[in-house]
Amino acid sequence: MTKDAEDAMTKSRTDGRRFVNQARLNRILTRLDQINRAGDAQSMTSALGALEPFDTGRLRKLMEILAAKESAQEAMLSIASLLHYLFNPIELVITNVSPTTAWPDKHITVSYTLTNKSTQTTSGLVTADIMQWPSSVARSGWSAHVDNLQPGTTSTHQVVIRSWPSVNIAPGVYSVDLRYWVQDDNGSITFVRRDPITGEQNPITYGLAADDWADIELYPTCQPDGPDYLQIKSFILDPPLLISDSTGQSAAPGTTATVKWEVDSGGFPAEGAHPGSISSVKLVGGFSTDPKHTVDVPAVGQVSVPIIGIPSAYLVQPWTLIATGNCGAVKQTGQFQFQLAPPKIVSFEAVPNYINVGASAQLQWNVACPGACSVGIQGHDGLGKTVLNLAKLPLQGSKFVQPAWNTKYTLTCTNPSGSISSDLWVTLHAPSQGCTVFFLKMFNPQSAVTPCFTIAVCAQNEQAAIQMAQNANGGYTAEKIDEAQFLSACG
Repeated sequence: MTKDAEDAMTKSRTDGRRFVNQARLNRILTRLDQINRAGDAQSMTSALGALEPFDTGRLRKLMEILAAKESAQEAMLSIASLLHYLFNPIELVITNVSPTTAWPDKHITVSYTLTNKSTQTTSGLVTADIMQWPSSVARSGWSAHVDNLQPGTTSTHQVVIRSWPSVNIAPGVYSVDLRYWVQDDNGSITFVRRDPITGEQNPITYGLAADDWADIELYPTCQPDGPDYLQIKSFILDPPLLISDSTGQSAAPGTTATVKWEVDSGGFPAEGAHPGSISSVKLVGGFSTDPKHTVDVPAVGQVSVPIIGIPSAYLVQPWTLIATGNCGAVKQTGQFQFQLAPPKIVSFEAVPNYINVGASAQLQWNVACPGACSVGIQGHDGLGKTVLNLAKLPLQGSKFVQPAWNTKYTLTCTNPSGSISSDLWVTLHAPSQGCTVFFLKMFNPQSAVTPCFTIAVCAQNEQAAIQMAQNANGGYTAEKIDEAQFLSACG
């Protein structure tokens, strides 16, 4: 072992005696002698692995140093310097990093304490770097001096990181590395200082005596056009279409509406002070009587609402999701669509449906149809000719008919959501013979339900047909029309 290395190790052993178990230190020094005899840096690095249980993290740094040395002597000098660091009784502690989240255009202030636990006065330099190993992305420079810190005392200082090289910084968590350097002939940093009077150059070498580190988040600045990483990843209203009940005033029984959402912070933590942070998420509006009703919700979630009895006017009120972060807010609005249920025929029958010639049957119907509905009945003989046209019927009602032929009656109900039809036959015991078909318009201005309809009657003459029609439909006046007018005479 060289004289310089022995001196350096002796100094480290002396300074650190009160902090390091002597037996452990002796074992380390014995191992270092064995490493030195190995003769080359690669063998030294391999042998040094036996020391890892003592201080894995720091010895791993030592291995990195050894791997870069060309000779065993250079490696031993580096070992001596690192031992001085390992056992130097100087304690450096980061007490605060402000701000904890920063962008490349910010100044980072690192507050720290330096405690001298040795028996000698210490002086040196403090540096701070923001690291993404193995590279430094920002640094403080070498301007923070510690002068004559007395044994057993603690000093409080700050160092500012303000030098940001022109590099692309990926958003994420970085390390703030704080280091205390003292003059050390076997150290890793050498400065050349020029005497201002004589001009003489004086090289001064520094070695690491103490260090500490803390985490910091680095993210780009907020952009003028918006909240950057903050985004509403999804905002879903399910089902998007709500169907009404039979009244059209509310949703169908058993219906549940669900609102789902996910606010994304661009892959960054959902909380914090970077541009992707989420400070609040609110859900506004919905089925409430107050369209500005607001509730705080998590970044990811859903609400399910049974909508029995909720009036249709509230079902179509908008829902708005508002997410707020450091750079602003994003929002998205959605609305459930409300549609009237299609019509439904509850019943349609003829009583009776098998009659004698000249007899009457009663058509009875009942339909469920919300909204603006059109209900009508048409009758067609066996050849498909229209013999009855009843329009603008009520949702529930009845009508006597006196067909002259086997007749198919079709009930049709229509609203904006659809149309439905149902057929039935009224059958005669014997077909009518020896008569003429007359087409008649039946009107009764006093009827609020069906003031007009058309009918076909088989009779011996026109007067007989009109009489038969008026007798079968009390209160209505019959007027002869052409067959071409049969479907349009009532408008």
